Amino acid sequence: SISTKNHVSLNIASIRLLGAYVLPKILPSFVAQHPSIDFQTSEGSIQEIIKLLDSGKTDLILTNLALDSEKYISKRLCDDPIMFAAPYNERMQKMFPNQTTSSEHPLKTDLSFLENETLIILKNGLNMRIAAEAICQHYSLKPKRIIEASGLAAALGLVGGNIRPETPIIYFSCGSMENFTSVFAVFKKTNKNPALQDFLICASKCLSSASSI
Repeated sequence: SISTKNHVSLNIASIRLLGAYVLPKILPSFVAQHPSIDFQTSEGSIQEIIKLLDSGKTDLILTNLALDSEKYISKRLCDDPIMFAAPYNERMQKMFPNQTTSSEHPLKTDLSFLENETLIILKNGLNMRIAAEAICQHYSLKPKRIIEASGLAAALGLVGGNIRPETPIIYFSCGSMENFTSVFAVFKKTNKNPALQDFLICASKCLSSASSI
């Protein structure tokens, strides 16, 4: 960050898509409370944003897994439940009739049916690949086919690629593994930017309020 006596800025980097749904819940309140703080946001892969953090080009990163390193502090901000999603097409409707699910209210069911499904996962090294492998291992799931996607946007495109606009999505809870991921703010222990703590306090309050609605 650039910080002088009369000017404070805060740089935030997030993994792709996470910031897009987390930051809008925080920034309006943060800007209202601290109008003199300039902020910049960016996004990238977990490897890319860690490089920004290490080089001092960003003050903190938003990610969904804590970083295991003594030089960082990983502060958990809120839950970020993980789930499976599939087109609620005719075949799925026969398996799970009369279901109205959402990302907030996924269906809790035996996940053994996934043995007969194609699972789309991210390439090695990405956080959601780590989470997917942990869930499959926990439930001893071995899908009949696995497709690797380069990123979350590409994976979502593959899920929806053959879906008609009117076809809904059905969401499945990961049960005891649903909170394998959370939203974390990660920053260096040596970071002395005063705006950092202001952001963390605001983020914790805003995300706590959002999750209770």
